[in-house]
Amino acid sequence: DRLPPLVPREEKDISHLSDEMADVLYPGSRPRPFRMGLVFDAFLGEEYARAMAEDLLGGEAKAVPGAGLEFPLEGEKRVWKPLVSRDAKVGLMPGVWPLQENAAAYAACWIDCEAETKAMLRLGSDDGYRAWLDGAELGAAVEARMFKWDQNAHEVTMPRGRHLLLLKLGTRIGAFEFGVRLTTKSFEVPKGVRIWN
Repeated sequence: DRLPPLVPREEKDISHLSDEMADVLYPGSRPRPFRMGLVFDAFLGEEYARAMAEDLLGGEAKAVPGAGLEFPLEGEKRVWKPLVSRDAKVGLMPGVWPLQENAAAYAACWIDCEAETKAMLRLGSDDGYRAWLDGAELGAAVEARMFKWDQNAHEVTMPRGRHLLLLKLGTRIGAFEFGVRLTTKSFEVPKGVRIWN
């Protein structure tokens, strides 16, 4: 019921469209830059607080995700798998998982630095998040909220080399989405940094 009655002729430039309208009119047509990746099958907790508070990985700070890797959760096997988002804001909506109530999920990516890098890790989420960089918890927000860019910012210093960013995302009901970006304090792209999954 969201689709228009007639799909218009393909446009060469769809940048003037909102992300939502571009997805409706031209699904899959927008560029697919790297966003975040490697999520695991959804955990549906009895309540949101439990879903966010429990260590579902059996050692969140020590977890090293990888596509296809399995781990046990409440007597069942769960599998890390890649997730590609067309947009900078990543939606964990039906199609990824059928339910969105009292759910938690993890996302991860690798950050390669050519030299020591000081940056700001900026996050937005609906609802909450917890974040770890190389196993050290950066911070969390567990309140009910709607997504906005840069709701939280964490200053990080990364030595030269490879670093693991792990996020835990949670939702009570409805929208289940997040966005994260790494910038300088002046919102510029850090030099010599490669993000991948």
